[in-house]
Amino acid sequence: MFDIDEVQMQDLIPDVMGAKGLVGVPPQIALDALRKTAIDFCTQSTIWEFHDEFVVQYNVADYPVNVPEGTRLASMRWVAINGYLLIPNTTGFRPAKTGMRSLDPNSYYASGQGYTFTMDGRDTFWIAPKPVDTSCCDRVTWCAAIKPMQDVCWLPRGLVEDWNDALTSGAAYRLFTMPKQEWSNAGLAVQNLREYNRWVARARLTKMQNLTQAGIVMSGSYF
Repeated sequence: MFDIDEVQMQDLIPDVMGAKGLVGVPPQIALDALRKTAIDFCTQSTIWEFHDEFVVQYNVADYPVNVPEGTRLASMRWVAINGYLLIPNTTGFRPAKTGMRSLDPNSYYASGQGYTFTMDGRDTFWIAPKPVDTSCCDRVTWCAAIKPMQDVCWLPRGLVEDWNDALTSGAAYRLFTMPKQEWSNAGLAVQNLREYNRWVARARLTKMQNLTQAGIVMSGSYF
C-alpha cells in the first residue's frame, strides 16, 4: 500500500528517454506509453493496494467499492467480516440467501460467519446472505489491488521509487515497438520487454513474501 504522495508522470519522462536512449519521441507519446505501462504493471503485479472498511447495513447486500480518485479496481484481494476472511463466490452470479449448506456456492459458509462475497463489476461487491442483525455491528474490511485510470497524470511516490526501472523498461518497450518511427527498434523492444517481465515477476514475488525476505512455502494436494 502506497501513500498518495503524488509524482507527476511528466517528471518521469527524462528517465524513460535518457536511460533508454530514445531520441525524437514527442513528450505526449512518451507519457501515454508510461501511463499504459503503469496500468499494466499494477494490474499484473497487484503491487498497489488499497484498504478500507465499513459497518454493514441491515438487509443490504450490495456495497460500493470506493477507491482513491484517479484509480480503478484491478482485483479484489480479500474481504473479511469481523476479522474472518470470506470465501469468494466465483459463479458469476449475484449471491442469494440459501437455507442450508449444499453444492450451491452461494450457500458456502466462511469461518462460521455465514457469508460469501461476489464481485459485481469493479464498483460493487455483494455479501450473501443479507445482514439481518438489526444492531448492524458487523464490520467489513477489504483489500483491493488498484491501478491508475487512463487519464491520470500522477503516480504514488512509493510506486515510482520502488519500481521506476519496471516503469521505464515497460514504457521503452512500447515506444520501441511503434512502427515506422525514427526511434523504432525491434531488438531493443525485445530486450526491454524481457527486462519488464522480470520486474513484474519480482514484484509478484515481493507481494508473496509480504515485503520480507521470508522464503515461499509451497503446498500441494492429493488427487
